[in-house]
Amino acid sequence: MKKKINVIITKDKYQQAKKGSIVKVSSGYAFNYLIPNQIAELATKGRIKHTKMFEDIKQKK
Repeated sequence: MKKKINVIITKDKYQQAKKGSIVKVSSGYAFNYLIPNQIAELATKGRIKHTKMFEDIKQKK
């Protein structure tokens, strides 16, 4: 059984996902490809809150 984890995309236009979006991928794909190539980072509570804060600021402008 493969375990899925949430990651935050850090680069634009990665498989039609925009920068800052939260995507659920398999753990092997995340730890072996996405994170080492700096395409994504783990989605922790603090990082999700930080990303949403920037989205709110962007929408207010």
